[in-house]
Amino acid sequence: MFRTNPPGKDREPNWLPAPKGPFVVAMRLYWPKPEALDGTWKHPPMIKARDGGRNRNRA
Repeated sequence: MFRTNPPGKDREPNWLPAPKGPFVVAMRLYWPKPEALDGTWKHPPMIKARDGGRNRNRA
């Protein structure tokens, strides 16, 4: 979860502070499989949450 403001104590373990405005995300792949090295593997899409992620995965 990327956010400028803290998401609350219950979600802080998954929070990565993001600056206001555009930013770049970089991935580190430890012991990558050949697909990651030859360009055939694609990372999962990043999805912008409309509510800041507050209601995601909640029943």
